[in-house]
Amino acid sequence: MSQPASILQPTLDAYQKALNSGVHEEALSFYHPEAVVVHRGKQATYGRDNLLALFATFGEMMGKNHSTISDAVFEGSENYITITAKYTTETEKLGTVKGNYSQVWKKEDGKWLVIYDIYDDNL
Repeated sequence: MSQPASILQPTLDAYQKALNSGVHEEALSFYHPEAVVVHRGKQATYGRDNLLALFATFGEMMGKNHSTISDAVFEGSENYITITAKYTTETEKLGTVKGNYSQVWKKEDGKWLVIYDIYDDNL
């Protein structure tokens, strides 16, 4: 495991657990207040309030779901770590959703937060 991966992995595990729990506020706590989430070619969403609404929309579209990541590549510096990976989400309403994503995590006040998140999907 690379150094950036070993640094970020505990936070990433907690983030994945929060996403899979369906508790949007918990997942949102891993995002920087000025985070941007980009659905490649479709839309961009800025800031926690808007992200909370986006997560709620995802929840309504997908129903219960569980995501896993694979082929993760980490790169980083002292205050930023990027991850590029593939994801598979098994959903109650849409079946299997697959795609690629990249995130930039920023260390702020000793905590790692997503500042930039870009993804695509097979929908």
